[in-house]
Order: sequence, then structure tokens, then C-alpha cells
Amino acid sequence: MTQENKRTIDQVLENTTVLLETIVSDVIHSTEKIYGSHLPGEMGPSLFDFKNDDFLDDFTYNIETIKNTLVKNISSLPYEKFDEILILANLLLEIKEFDLAIVLYENLIKQKSDNHFAWANLMSIYIYKRENEKAMECYLHLPPEFIGHSTNEKKNPENNSYRILNISSTYPLHSSLRSLGGRLEESTELKQQYEKELRELYSMSDFVKGQEALANNNFDEAFILFSSLLQGQPESHLLLFFTGKAAAEGKHYLIAEENFKKAIQIKNDIPEYWNELAETFFAQHKNEQGIKALKTALTLDSSCKECWDLAGRTINILESLNEYDYFIKQIQLMPSADAILKFVGGLISRKRFENALEVLQIGVSKFPEETRILEHLALVYERMGKFDEAISIYEELLMDGKSVQKYLQKITSILSILHDDKRLVRILKMVSSYLPWDETTLWNKIGDLLMRAKDYLGASEAFRKVVSFDENDPTIQFNLALAYQELKLYKKAEETYRKVLELNPNDHAALNNFGNVLKELKRYDEAIEAYQTAIEIEPIKAISWANLGILYEELKLKNEAKDCYQKAKDIALKNKDYKTASKFEEWENSV
Repeated sequence: MTQENKRTIDQVLENTTVLLETIVSDVIHSTEKIYGSHLPGEMGPSLFDFKNDDFLDDFTYNIETIKNTLVKNISSLPYEKFDEILILANLLLEIKEFDLAIVLYENLIKQKSDNHFAWANLMSIYIYKRENEKAMECYLHLPPEFIGHSTNEKKNPENNSYRILNISSTYPLHSSLRSLGGRLEESTELKQQYEKELRELYSMSDFVKGQEALANNNFDEAFILFSSLLQGQPESHLLLFFTGKAAAEGKHYLIAEENFKKAIQIKNDIPEYWNELAETFFAQHKNEQGIKALKTALTLDSSCKECWDLAGRTINILESLNEYDYFIKQIQLMPSADAILKFVGGLISRKRFENALEVLQIGVSKFPEETRILEHLALVYERMGKFDEAISIYEELLMDGKSVQKYLQKITSILSILHDDKRLVRILKMVSSYLPWDETTLWNKIGDLLMRAKDYLGASEAFRKVVSFDENDPTIQFNLALAYQELKLYKKAEETYRKVLELNPNDHAALNNFGNVLKELKRYDEAIEAYQTAIEIEPIKAISWANLGILYEELKLKNEAKDCYQKAKDIALKNKDYKTASKFEEWENSV
């Protein structure tokens, strides 16, 4: 199911009709267009014009659970819902769950033998599976005009309209339940009550249009549509709630306040209603009334996440009215880590890091194993500039062996800012058994980090270890040679660069560095030869020309040096590297 659907998969699976309708609802509200079938006999583009991959990813993720439920209840599915069953079968076809799709198409055909979409998709599956006899049987059930449409469609895409399913846009949008708060997850009775009332509202096209307007941030339009419905249903607390929501989002706070108050008069035990009223009060600077409404909401449900989020965002008001201690005491009694995190989220959004730290420390004492609280604590330490404390928490999380790469990335980000690559190496070694890397990758990364930290001895040891795993990798040999070069171990560097060039004779960087090493060994003729070979391979790289010029200048070959600097300058100018070109010009003029 999509993330928008707040119901858990287990709750949806309790009833196959609910399962079917939930899937179809999510499909309808996740797509721009739904096709009934492929072209007969073909397996063309997707039958669903999804707005993004979210729904299909979640459907695929839950497919084994969904399949098991469908198979157990295959005979009792509501096949009279032709379009809904067709959409479900088409989804299974989409992810190549052919066997179950075939069963659904066949059962549809038993109910309604002229279901051309089912016959066409069955035909496509059988051709795909090379069961040509069965495919021909399907073909014979398709009338000439249906096949004619398909033939014409290839010539004129506008003719594909006969395949587009026209499912009513008033189909219940389950994600609307999100607006009514997280308690729906825990309370099946509450959910059923809301769903019943929502279904009645969704039978009205203006309510559906209002929901779509609300989702698209057209708040005034949503308000007008909901208000028009209120005239006929003035006692619907849900309709009053959505009308107030639209008004509040449109910043018509006084009107929103009136609607929320009316909803509460009808049904006063819903904390989310009180919370929305509190937010409306705060927006109008009616702060004492806002705090009173917020406290009422928390009295009804002390774990109400939306309420704690609002409490965090209104921290300045709470402090100004000496109410902050009250909320801290409530948090200390809090049985819900989610509520604590919501409070912290609100505090962080207001950059109240000291307060967030206080609340998180309460959270850690109450829920010492709650990873999300520790993650937020590390984040707050980061924002406060307390990097050692943040890293210590991430190290603790790393040792659990879960989400290692996520925490390693966070540590890397901090230590990169601090230029503390050696500490990162230590951490890498500590968690190496949890990483999905082979030893070659691990030690190569360690070597790179130590090079960056200018610990060339440590880097050379790391790269030697890598070479012991694979001595025929020129990149690894190059890294080792460079470490030796930085350590001024020129003989070892020479030997290693030679290995690189045996493996890859056209390695320009290796030839250039090889020339530098030979120059340090005072083997000038060989160095000149190395630079010249590098230039032959990459004549448009300035670095080898410059290095050759430096060597000629040391050898008192002034004209040759000037020529090399001139070449290097021209290449830099061509590459629009004016700063480097200016440097080469200075060298040329100083010879």
C-alpha cells in the first residue's frame, strides 16, 4: 500500500473487499490514466500512467502478503466489481505475476463473458508464454470492432480512448484519513466510524473536488466547495473539520476557528480537532486560548503526535506564559517515543536546540534502545557544534551493525569538515566487518583517507595490503607509488611506477610522476624521456610540459625551458585556466 495510506497492511488484509478497494483507491489517486488492456496479443507500455513510482514500489514490496491473502480467498473475491478486479489483475500483469493474473481474468470472464479487456490481456499473457493455442482461443472471443480499434490505434494514438477505464473520481481516497490524525492507526473502531462517514461524503462530487483542491493548495476553492456542502449537512463534524482546515490553510483564521468550534460542539472527544483549534488561536495571537485548547487535546490523548509537534513549534509562547514546565512534566510521563520526537521536531524547527537537548535526554532515559531518539540527539549535538558528542552517538549506533553505511556517511560528513581523516580510518577499521565491502575496497578507502590526512606512511601500509590482494591493478599500484613518492622513498616509488607502466604503458599520470621521481634521483636523461613520453600520449596536458621546463631550467637549458613554459601556458589559456596560465608566464619570464 502507498505511504499515504495510514492503515497497516494487516488491517487491510482482514477483509478482501477492503483490500481490493484500498488497492484500487490508491491506484486511482496515484495515476493520471488507467488502461483496461494492452493491444490484443501485445505486451506494450504500462497500463498505468503513474505520477511517480511510490505506489508500484510499495505494492511490489507487499506482494507476497497480498498474494497469499488473494490465493486463500480467490473464490470469495467480489467479482461483481468488474473494474476493480480488472485493475488488480492488471497490476499483477504489470509486475509479471502471470499465474494469479490469469486466475483473476478467467474468473472475470466467468462472470461476464464479453469482458474484452480480460480476454485481450489473457491473450497477451499466453502469447508471452508461447501458449499459442490458448492465445488463439482468446482472440476468437474478441469482436472485430475491438481488434479494429487496436489496429487503428497504431496509426492514430487518439483512438486508444476505448481502452481507458473511467473509474469514478469519487472513489474513496483513503489518504484523507491522515488529516484526522495518527490515532486511526491504533483504533479500528474509530477508523471504521470515520470510513463510514467519509464514504458517504465521497459519494458527493463537490467533496471529492474539495479534497483535490486541498491537496493542490487551492485552499479558497476547497473552502467554497466544503461550505456549499455544509448547507445540506450542518451536523457533519467531519465536513466542519475539513471546512475549517481549508479556511486555516487559506489563512482565514477566524472562519476556521468558527468551524472547528462547531465540530467540537458535535464531537468533543477528538484531540486533533482541539489541536487544529489551538493552532488557529495561536495564528490569531490568542495565545492563552491556544494553550488551553492544546492542553485539552493532550488530556484526551497524551500521546497525540500532532499536539506535541505544535507544542514544539510554539515554544516561545509557552515560555512567555510560563507554561513550558507544564509540558516538560507531561513529557516525563510520556509513554510514547513518537510524541517525544514530534515535540523535538517542533523545537528543532525553531532552532531551540538547548530545549531539544533537554527533551531528548528525557527520551533517552525513558527509551534507551530507541534508535530514532539517539539519531535526533546526534543531530542536535551537530547543530550545536558539539561534534565529538555527535560522533560518539553515531559510533554507538554503528556498533549495532544496523544502517552502518547511513551512520558512517554522517560521521564522514562531520570529520570531513573537521579534516580528521585519521579518526575516520579508526572508525572504518572498527566497523569493517559490517560493511558490504571486500578487503580490497576497505583498505583502498583507508589508504585514500590517510593520503588526504598526509599520513603517507599509514597510506603506504594500507596500499601495500591492497596490492597483496591484487598486484595486477594499476590504480592500486599507482596509489602505492604516490605514497612512496610523498615519503621521499624514491627507489621504491621508481620500482612501483615501473609496475604501473608495465600494466598500463599509456598512463599519463604515472609517466609524469615517474619523471619527477627520476629527477629526484638525478637521472635527468631518463626523467626527460619520461616527460616526453607523457607529452606524446597527452600533448594537451600542461603539467608534463611544465615539469619538463622545470628540469630544463635546472639543467641551465634556458631556451628549452622557455619553450616548455610557453607550451604549458598556451594549453592553460586554451582551457581558460587563466590563473595557471599567468603562473606559467611568470616562470617563462623569469628564466
